[in-house]
Amino acid sequence: MKKNLNIFIHAFTIELRKVFAYKLEFWASFIFSVAAMVVVSYLLWQSIFEVNNVTQMKGYDLNELVIYYFCISITHKILVSSGMGIISRDIYYGDLNKYLLYPVSYQIFKSGTYFTKSLIYLCVLIISLLGFQFFLSADLNILTCLQGILLILSSTLAFFFLTTILELFAFWAENIWSLGIMIRSIMAFCGGWMIPLTFFPESIYNFIHYTPFPYLLYYPIQTLTNQPCEYSFFTLVLIHCFWILIFYGLQALVWHKGKYKYSGVGI
Repeated sequence: MKKNLNIFIHAFTIELRKVFAYKLEFWASFIFSVAAMVVVSYLLWQSIFEVNNVTQMKGYDLNELVIYYFCISITHKILVSSGMGIISRDIYYGDLNKYLLYPVSYQIFKSGTYFTKSLIYLCVLIISLLGFQFFLSADLNILTCLQGILLILSSTLAFFFLTTILELFAFWAENIWSLGIMIRSIMAFCGGWMIPLTFFPESIYNFIHYTPFPYLLYYPIQTLTNQPCEYSFFTLVLIHCFWILIFYGLQALVWHKGKYKYSGVGI
């Protein structure tokens, strides 16, 4: 346990140095992507509210929708973190060799790399929530904020295992980038990143709940922002545990099968 923790911290430290070595690029990319999402969403929903001559829709007013899109944009970044490529590149280029030879856990090392940006984004989200509370008089609650943060952390772990499954298909496929685009698109639609799920038709809304994505993105945000939620915190924790175990088991199976296909030659 202590050895794995040391490996995680070592990988985390290395990745943190990389982030701050190119901090201007990192923060510029982060700020502009989130700002673009929030500004476009604000202008769109402002027009929708004006056209319908209402101040509230599906339980949201305009300020709550702005906070929703801001929080879900950052949370989406927390989940996807470094994106695709942190494992598949090692397979394609033959860099996996050194990890197989060293007495370290490859998965633990890569999790440290993956979670670095996630934790930075999470810190930004927490600071932003404090700003919302003091400057926008947002209806936030300390308990639900803590619960939402815990759900976001468990969502990130689940999504890491899901991403790992897709990355490990690099043992068989020559290019898995399209899988990453596919899973992000599904996450954006089914997780409420494009539009809150309550605005969907009932048939689509019910169907989406058979996937893991609303539980990984939409409901943690509902909890975080103290919006009405049809699931209790403990129910969401149990659902997260279920999907974490499913994704962990699948990625362990794919890793076990795939490593026997690995030649170690690289490109």
